[in-house]
Amino acid sequence: MNKAYKFDLLPETCSKKRVSLEKVVNCQASQHPSRPASGFARLGVMFLMLLSFTFFKSGHITAETTASPPSPCDIHQRACTQPLSGGVGTVTLNIAPKPVKAMADLTFTVQLAGNSSKAPLYIDLDMPGMKMGQNRVELKQHSDGSYTGSGVIVRCPSGKTLWQATVTVPGAGTAAFVFNAVY
Repeated sequence: MNKAYKFDLLPETCSKKRVSLEKVVNCQASQHPSRPASGFARLGVMFLMLLSFTFFKSGHITAETTASPPSPCDIHQRACTQPLSGGVGTVTLNIAPKPVKAMADLTFTVQLAGNSSKAPLYIDLDMPGMKMGQNRVELKQHSDGSYTGSGVIVRCPSGKTLWQATVTVPGAGTAAFVFNAVY
């Protein structure tokens, strides 16, 4: 279906005549640098679609349905406690200052109950459903049995605020704390 229409085309190189709509678009696109030629535009859109699909399939972005809901404890108000995945003991995590803000120096304090570890503990900060790269807080043990370390929760360019702090106790398991950071 190639209907012809009469258009007033650009006087420089396109003459007034009956042409197909496709020729008008191609003629106008070739005369205006601000309008990309239709072939280049299509190629650009296809490239962006392919790039998005590849990025999604590579695991850098996953479906939001895999994200854990925030922990029932409000880390912005007080320390929170979770059981260790190994089944023996609990981990209490406190983050200061409060509220927990992205792009600020934070102090992470961990207390163990019902378990101990001779190996150093650490916290991995990540966004559920989105790989952000390694963001690890190394914890140092103190004489009172607590562990502390400093770190920063980065601001995600997507604007999402859901974060997970996973405390690892080598040989005993992990405890995950999910919360929304303040931007």
